Amino acid sequence: MPSCLSPLFSRFKAPSPGLTPTSSPRSATSTTPSAPHDEKSGHSHSHFADSCCGQTFTSPPAYAAKSSAPLPLSAAELETLESSIDSLDAELRRLSLSIHSHPEAAWKEYRTHDGWKVTRHAYGLETGWEATFEHGSGGPVIGFNSEMDALPGIAISGVAASLSVASALKEHNIAGKVILLGVPAEEADGGKINMINAGAYKPMDACLMLHPAPYNTVGSSLAIAECIVEYVGHTAHAAAAPWEAINAQDAAVLAYNNISALRQQVHPTHRIHGIIINENWVQNVIPGSSKIVFGVRCPTIAEVAVLKGRVAKCFEAAALATGCTYKADWVMAYADLRQNGALASVYTGYMENRHDAGFPAGGDLGGSTDFGNVSYEVPALHPMFQIPCKVGSGNHTVGFTASAALPESHKLTLEAAKGLSVTAWKFMTDAELAAKTLMFAPHVLSAPPVSLSLLPYGLTYHSLQVQVGEKDQRDLLVGYAAPEDHHFAGAGRGRGFINQTVGRYANRLPTNSKFGDVDLVLPGSDVNASGVCLHGGEKGIDTQEWTLVDRASSTLFPFNDATFPTTTDGSEAIYRLVSEAGADGFPLKLEIEGLTVVEASKVAVVLRARIIDGDAEAAKKGTPVNLTVHWGFNLAEFGKGEREDVLDHKLWIESNRVSQLDSKMLATGQTKSTKEGEPLDALDFTQGTASDPASHRTIGKKFLPSGIDHNIVFNSISDEPKVVLTSPDSKVSLAFRTNQGTVQCYTAGGFDGKHSRKPEHKNGEKGYPQFGAIFLEFHQPLATFLHPELQAIAGTDTILRGGEVYENRVEVDIILRE
Repeated sequence: MPSCLSPLFSRFKAPSPGLTPTSSPRSATSTTPSAPHDEKSGHSHSHFADSCCGQTFTSPPAYAAKSSAPLPLSAAELETLESSIDSLDAELRRLSLSIHSHPEAAWKEYRTHDGWKVTRHAYGLETGWEATFEHGSGGPVIGFNSEMDALPGIAISGVAASLSVASALKEHNIAGKVILLGVPAEEADGGKINMINAGAYKPMDACLMLHPAPYNTVGSSLAIAECIVEYVGHTAHAAAAPWEAINAQDAAVLAYNNISALRQQVHPTHRIHGIIINENWVQNVIPGSSKIVFGVRCPTIAEVAVLKGRVAKCFEAAALATGCTYKADWVMAYADLRQNGALASVYTGYMENRHDAGFPAGGDLGGSTDFGNVSYEVPALHPMFQIPCKVGSGNHTVGFTASAALPESHKLTLEAAKGLSVTAWKFMTDAELAAKTLMFAPHVLSAPPVSLSLLPYGLTYHSLQVQVGEKDQRDLLVGYAAPEDHHFAGAGRGRGFINQTVGRYANRLPTNSKFGDVDLVLPGSDVNASGVCLHGGEKGIDTQEWTLVDRASSTLFPFNDATFPTTTDGSEAIYRLVSEAGADGFPLKLEIEGLTVVEASKVAVVLRARIIDGDAEAAKKGTPVNLTVHWGFNLAEFGKGEREDVLDHKLWIESNRVSQLDSKMLATGQTKSTKEGEPLDALDFTQGTASDPASHRTIGKKFLPSGIDHNIVFNSISDEPKVVLTSPDSKVSLAFRTNQGTVQCYTAGGFDGKHSRKPEHKNGEKGYPQFGAIFLEFHQPLATFLHPELQAIAGTDTILRGGEVYENRVEVDIILRE
């Protein structure tokens, strides 16, 4: 039967030959991205009026100065994308009003479903559907979502943007694929989560969608978990025999009041809200059953996991107090929305310049969406676009639903859809934007109370968040405000060395080195000393894009790995990098894989490498390898004390020796004892025992004027803790175990307060102060392959040869105290 969308999709025929080649961002070799576009805000939308159609509307938020960035596409591309949507105006309006007139709830969007000539019942969902358009093959894959729950702007914006991009692929002869998903039940059960589990988003390189709101924003949304609690007691007549009852209504009321009391002690960014459902109660019968539904919201899904535990105790207490039995079902979990900064920059730049739209500072969403779960699977963008609303009629009100059907709202919907199509097109045709989008998309591993965020760029450890007690969440890693800042820092070098994986050979080597009969000529990459190669050379492995692989594809971490089999109690990720022969002067081609495992109160990072070069003779001679993670820690609860450096942290290191360095900080091959008195006694952190942080030395005691930047040699190589770092309030300790022989300890004397820092570390407008972090880089002694004395300490010469597997293993126990 012809559908109301058949005329729209019938415009697109089979692809033509002679396509312009465009590789998929997932398979392309990334180029170095250009500097990110600043997300500056504009003034209020030019179409927004104080009144329209006899109604009075809310005023938009205040905005900052408008961006003057140029539009991101050529005039021809822009014309194709915009005119395609303009040509569909009337048809999209009819579709919009049709959806608005038949607002089937949740899983009952049958009219909407039947209105598409697409793959019906897609991914096992009765009212889900999928429409695809492909021009050529091998190009990037862009995804769009159309939510089908009722609001017209949501559904038609996805349709308009997808048709616009498909038209441009054909018009400009670019290979690529568009996937439009009709996703049901966002407001009820999380249709996108079902589609994620069924694999709907796996083919996509990025996914985009829109939603109307009283204002424009590309901010985040709250994570949420919903719980349905049923209490069962015993009925009795309220006058004749109340003593025979077990009052389920009281249980529901007590649970509600318990949570009301709890709200006073939760973090200001947390939300708990719920209702009591009255099912066939009458005033003269004490209820024997009751039901309550509560939602728990926090800025991140990791915080929700912790707060759920506190809320669950409120439910249990009500049952104990009344004698009821109860059942609590956590039926829904939406993750927080992780907006991709690179895509957001394109969208906001277009909307500001082309349509005079404004974006308020700090415009995070107060609600939640299952698209947050999508943003954990694939780089994603979910702008909210402004439509005129009556005062007090924001999202999820009758007034807002009425506003969504206004002609002005339709016009604003199409403008936003143009912004989405421009963003998608830019991603599909601009290799630098695609690289930035994919390389800086956080990959989150979570096992409460720990959540770790990885970036494919340089295998960067962007954040390590832990829940300390019930109210205190801390990010233990210092870092930049935005993921892409990791590339654009570092004194103009494009290398900030903030939490990246570094190598091929960590730390400092002379630019002219030799092992066996192999001469190494390395680039001088240390801006502070000539003749010194720092952290692997000019590019190293910290500026490259690492590729996510699964256990089935991994060559160095099989399913049944003897040391690190597939985790069953947490989450893991394996990233791979191939370093070509001659990269930064190092011989032979290497395959490097990094396994990161997050379990409850534990993080493990394992770096392995092997030679994959075909030159057998050269492989016998080998190549130097000494990898590490260059991560920096500050365990303080920011905002609770005067200090923002790490000098009040406590530190214990199983060592009484340090590597001796020359004037260029190159290893001499000798070590010195920290027990010889000043100034080396400032590096003696052996006080106390590993298990007793109270006995450990405060870092700032006997502190060297320039801080610490020393290679500290362990007394032994064993599975016991080698380093323990403890927060100033003693609530957090990190105990490090490793198979490496040394730790490079650096207290960030070069920090100057100028670079951006994470907003959760307070004072986010300023960078970290001098000594604002302690970097703990676990690797073998400096330049081990050049010094026999150091080889005796390490038990290796750090030369990787054909048939061997290199391994650097660091396991971090996260110890939390009330």
